[in-house]
Amino acid sequence: MKIVRCTSCHRVNHVFSASNAKCLFCEESFSNLTPPAPLFDIPYLFLNEKIGEIDGLISSGKRDGVTLRTLSRLFDEVLEWQPQISSVFWRRFLVSVGCKTDQEVINKGVLIEGNAAYEAAFRHGNEDEKEAYGLLVKVRARIIRLLEAELIKSEKSKKIGTDAEKKLADFKNQLANEERQVLEDIKKLKGIERTIREQEMDCSSIAGEYKHALDKTLQEAKHIWRSPQNEISYEDKTNWESQLDALQRVSNAEFEKLKQLESSHHAFADYSRLVDEQKAVCAEINSRKGNLDRLKTSIEQIVSTIKDITDEYNSVREAICAGDFSKAERVLSNTRFEALVKQALREVK
Repeated sequence: MKIVRCTSCHRVNHVFSASNAKCLFCEESFSNLTPPAPLFDIPYLFLNEKIGEIDGLISSGKRDGVTLRTLSRLFDEVLEWQPQISSVFWRRFLVSVGCKTDQEVINKGVLIEGNAAYEAAFRHGNEDEKEAYGLLVKVRARIIRLLEAELIKSEKSKKIGTDAEKKLADFKNQLANEERQVLEDIKKLKGIERTIREQEMDCSSIAGEYKHALDKTLQEAKHIWRSPQNEISYEDKTNWESQLDALQRVSNAEFEKLKQLESSHHAFADYSRLVDEQKAVCAEINSRKGNLDRLKTSIEQIVSTIKDITDEYNSVREAICAGDFSKAERVLSNTRFEALVKQALREVK
């Protein structure tokens, strides 16, 4: 690992390998780079071997328990002899965040400031080293700003893609129409019920006349029936039976007239028609209530879909703040994410 200043953009880079090295910021290739010089001179040459082991383990990408314990031991051994070497602390920082290079630090979005190893590396670094570390902090901040702007556009586009705005407007119109129809049906129903009450009074008055005639016939029959049979003559009995027969005929006639009246009189016909209309309006109101319930369900589904999208993007933002760009990369696509990272690297000075 060595510090190299790009001759094209003049920014400082960490170079981990002399072969195929290029500027992290402008992607200009570094030519004629010599391998990094040994980190330690006499009398600490023995520490260079340990640094070589550390670099090999970092480059391997292994992060299992055995590897991490080995790295921890090697760092402790080096720092015991040389406790103020910035590049050693930078290596420890890379291990602590699970990265092999500065490019990985940028792509993952890991938290930099506040990390103990980073703070030690910056504190003990020379001017170029501090510039290199500081540039990574600036790049991360710039990427976050670009991601925030891109996430706003992406979230808006995704919500528009659900056609929620148009659907909600349509549902609002349908809802208003259903409410208007229900109010009209209720008004109509009240009018029908008022007319029914009036017709009930007319029907009761008409039916009352026939009821009175039937009651009179019944009373006369009861009077004859109460007459003691042993106190009347054969002629009176015959007369009594004739009267009962006559009363029965009158009663049957009146009853038939009442039945005919119910089927033919306009008041009874109007009453039946109004009752049927009342049932039809009630059925219509119940049908519209079902429509309102279905509209409510549809609206709730759209609101739920929008909420899911909002929650998804809020989760991405929370992950970014916590030092994880992976969710943003999945949501925006790898291609778009890489483009934003490159833009940030170009812009940061």
